[in-house]
Amino acid sequence: PTSPPTSLIHTVRAVVVPALTAYLTDAEFPPILRESGTLTYALAKMRLRSFTLADRNVVVMAAGSSLRVHFVDARVGLDIGAWSYRKRSIVELADEGSATAEMEGVHASLRLVPDGRGDGGLAMAVREARVEVERVEVEFDGSGSSWVYNALAAVVRPVVREAAQDVLREAIIAGLRNQARC
Repeated sequence: PTSPPTSLIHTVRAVVVPALTAYLTDAEFPPILRESGTLTYALAKMRLRSFTLADRNVVVMAAGSSLRVHFVDARVGLDIGAWSYRKRSIVELADEGSATAEMEGVHASLRLVPDGRGDGGLAMAVREARVEVERVEVEFDGSGSSWVYNALAAVVRPVVREAAQDVLREAIIAGLRNQARC
């Protein structure tokens, strides 16, 4: 197998990555409903608000006949249009509202391979895609007490992180299928 030409590496960096960034901001999350003991909570109407990736944090390199693309230290903003919780105990607690989540240290690692098209053009197929989110902060809007929101944030952070990793990975793959025509 031959290495991809330098022009293809530059094209991926200059054209595909910005197109993919624009595509990611439209990614939608499925609703989340979880129950743990006496606590039930739901997160819904979640949508990526922003995806920020500095050009210097994108590495594209040839690896045999494929390209490796690494995004490092991206930032993601998430709007949570509706959340609710109910804690059953002697005194029942419940609240609802909207929230935002800010994610930092978002990393992606992709392996792209040339996929010839019938029209003589070239497309890139995704062979591997991994996404990792290091830090998540959630801020709730509602009428409850801040200690309740802090406790709820501690519970939902890992759930939001896992959902974000899955949604971003799938959005990257779909975005590359739709946008990465080089």
